[in-house]
Amino acid sequence: ASGVRGEVRLYANASSIVDTLPDEMRRFSRRHPHIQIRFDEGRSTEVVEAVTSGRADIGIFVPNIPAPGLETVPYRKVDLVLITPHDHPLAAHSKLAFAAAASYDFVGLSRGSSIGTRIRSAAANTGIAYRTAMQVTTFEALRRMVQAGMGIGILPESCSAPYAEELGLCCIPLTDDWASYHLSVCVRKAETLPTAPRLLFRFLSELASEA
Repeated sequence: ASGVRGEVRLYANASSIVDTLPDEMRRFSRRHPHIQIRFDEGRSTEVVEAVTSGRADIGIFVPNIPAPGLETVPYRKVDLVLITPHDHPLAAHSKLAFAAAASYDFVGLSRGSSIGTRIRSAAANTGIAYRTAMQVTTFEALRRMVQAGMGIGILPESCSAPYAEELGLCCIPLTDDWASYHLSVCVRKAETLPTAPRLLFRFLSELASEA
């Protein structure tokens, strides 16, 4: 363990928080026990704004959000899956294109969500109808509404598969190119970061090579 002391203000989007980030923060804290991490969750647009304005040292966000003036490096890969009740007509598929699900109603994420924006953009770019029976603001709410039969949904695999058995859901990989992407880590200027944020930024950057 190092003797470096300091504080890091980290702002991250929901996808990273429910994926591997908590375990990675534990690894970092064991290596640097005297560095305190102040953690906030927000949408990708909020993450970029927080880093740009100086309210956060480091951000983790979806890179389809513009981040002018920020330095970015790849972080973890996200694979989106279609989630359905186990007795849904699509549940028997081992993989599926988004277009094959377009005739069904979806439980969508709110318009401020980067995943919701990605889905709507993909639908618009390909001329696919994307009908939402309702919109929710959290991954948990989306899973529960799909479980209740209110529609099908799209979420990161890492935020769906761990709950599939408990909720009686099926997770079907999407074959579309847009359904796989990397999160990004951003800072204003890496070389001017104080020691503690610089150590965390380097740690997160190195994780991409492990993925």
